[in-house]
Amino acid sequence: MFKRKLSIALCLLGFISLQIIAQNKESSPDSIVELKVNQLQGIQFKIEVPYFVGFGPQATGTPLFFNYLNEIRIAPTSTILLKAGLSVTPGVFYEDSISYIISPNEKTGHKVPYCSFGYNFGVEPRWYWNYQKRALSGKAKLNSGWFLSLPLELSLLQAFMICGPTTYYNKNSKWISEHFSLLYSLGISTGYRHALSNHWFLEGSMELQASGDWNKYGQNIYKSPTGINPQLEMRASYIFGK
Repeated sequence: MFKRKLSIALCLLGFISLQIIAQNKESSPDSIVELKVNQLQGIQFKIEVPYFVGFGPQATGTPLFFNYLNEIRIAPTSTILLKAGLSVTPGVFYEDSISYIISPNEKTGHKVPYCSFGYNFGVEPRWYWNYQKRALSGKAKLNSGWFLSLPLELSLLQAFMICGPTTYYNKNSKWISEHFSLLYSLGISTGYRHALSNHWFLEGSMELQASGDWNKYGQNIYKSPTGINPQLEMRASYIFGK
């Protein structure tokens, strides 16, 4: 009788011990789902529409950005994006918007196509507000999902090419070396990132930004007033090492 009771007690003790071990294993840090955004590095192509450049309110352009992207985690659902790269901006302006600044009595009344080349830099704190819910369901690859952000960007345009007839510049001169522009913008943005694979993702966002620029023509420097503009951005990125 005693041996039977001892055997039953040992079995119960063993069963309880196994349950305790199993519970501890399930609650151990190694088994908890990591609800943290990923740190990413890669290259990015971006287009902005619409985009307002210098030379007065008549000028517009559509810049293309080719950036190196480094997304650094600063909190479980927040990152800061660091971007640097090159930009190419084809566009058009009314020559009056330049000639009026240089010579108010000179009126031409026609549009002049142009293309500018430069460098761009960006810092963007970002919050993926539904990341944890998506991570639990396995849908947060490459930090995909909705986000809010505060992008700050600077663009330094150093090369400027006239693509049409003009009266102010020498008609035989296509490259304008004395032109210089520094564009800046600070905005608030909301958007969505969609992962196509382990390496590729697409993003779209709407931004309300305060933007302006400084422009240099020859020895003269002009600053445009800061304006508030809505903007649509579309981005495609390739991520290394995933």
